[in-house]
Formats: sequence, structure tokens, C-alpha cells
Amino acid sequence: MIRVVLHFYVKLVLYSFCIAAAHYAFQFFDLLTLSKVDFLRIHIFNFLSATFLYPVLVYGYIYLADKTGFVYLVLSLFKMLLAMIFMAILILPNPIPMQSFALQFLVVYAAYLVFELLLTVRKLKE
Repeated sequence: MIRVVLHFYVKLVLYSFCIAAAHYAFQFFDLLTLSKVDFLRIHIFNFLSATFLYPVLVYGYIYLADKTGFVYLVLSLFKMLLAMIFMAILILPNPIPMQSFALQFLVVYAAYLVFELLLTVRKLKE
């Protein structure tokens, strides 16, 4: 179990670096505008949510093999709830418009979701 989780963490770090670098390139060329703090918030939230939820999925895969899909669904819903709470905390009290932040957050969130989905499907096919 530990080997599987560590293997995922290596892939996650590499993928996170690539996503952050691509996002930063858009920021650098002024294609998207976002403050450095908001940029870091987006990537740290997504990285930490993937970091903490994937070991639970691996646990479900090993000990609840016939219910792994259900465990993935529950974890995805929980992550989505966390994302909505995170965005509400940042967007609602802010007096300036935050549409750019919300859009960029959702794009990065979707990229991480696709990454986790591909790894989960690959794991289930083993």
C-alpha cells in the first residue's frame, strides 16, 4: 500500500509542477490575470486535496476491492464540497470581482480531477 501511495505522490508532484508551470506561463504572458497569492491558493488547495484523499482511495482499493468505485465517488463528492467551501470563503467576502479566480480555479481543479480519474481507472484495470 505504501509503495502505491508513494508512486502516486511522485506522479502527483511531477503533474503538479507541469500544471503550475503552464498556468504560470499564462500569467507571465498576461493571458490570465491573478495575484500571486491566489495563484498559490489554487495550486496548494488542489495539491493538498489530492495528497490527502488518494491514500483513502488506495485503502479502499486494497481492503474494499468490490467497492472501490463507490469510494472514488464519495471522495470526489467530498473534494467537490471542499472546493465549493474554499471558493465561497475566498469569493463571497471579497468586494472586487473574482470571476477570473473562479474560472482559473475550476480549470485547474478539472485538470487534477482528470489526472486522478486516469490513475484510478488504470489502478482498477490491474
